[in-house]
Amino acid sequence: MQVIAALYLGVNLLYHTVIYWNGRDAVQQNRCLRYRRSIIWKFRRRTDFTYGNHLCQGSINGTMMSASRVYYAMARDGFMFKWLDHVDPKFQTPTHAIIVHCIWGIVLILIRQNFETIVAGMVFGILIFYGFTTLAFFKFHRENRGEPDGYRMPYFPFLPAIYLIGIVTLVVLRAFYETEKSVQDLAFVLTGIPIYFLLFKNR
Repeated sequence: MQVIAALYLGVNLLYHTVIYWNGRDAVQQNRCLRYRRSIIWKFRRRTDFTYGNHLCQGSINGTMMSASRVYYAMARDGFMFKWLDHVDPKFQTPTHAIIVHCIWGIVLILIRQNFETIVAGMVFGILIFYGFTTLAFFKFHRENRGEPDGYRMPYFPFLPAIYLIGIVTLVVLRAFYETEKSVQDLAFVLTGIPIYFLLFKNR
């Protein structure tokens, strides 16, 4: 866990020291330009590209392995089209769900136009659901749900409360500083509600 945390913090530090910020003043911009022309920058640019490419490929692999199986599980439970409830007899993978996941990714690129918009919207939506998940954790704890010998959250309720405050803060800040984009992302997520009631509620 300590290694993962160190890598995560290191990648964020690397991002903030290398990425060019449009809001910098003239002095900072000149420093950035001189740094970019240096040998160190050329070396870091190559290593950062290689490292970033490796991270992107790992993220795509994780998304393909997990997200597509959500479609499969939902179809098996009757909340998605039955066609997605299929496992390849040879490879034992949900091939139909993987194909739909790839098509949906292409549709998102065509609709949202660029990768930055997709990632920002995805993170914004995920944070909202993380908040709901944390609230559900408090609810389950109050109702004493779960196995008696199951995992116990340490430092409850302080640790999940701090986590929830952090999530709410990030959501509010993004909604305040990028209101238009936040409304678009939220509307995009909410399109799933009428689809659910029209196609899957009675199943």
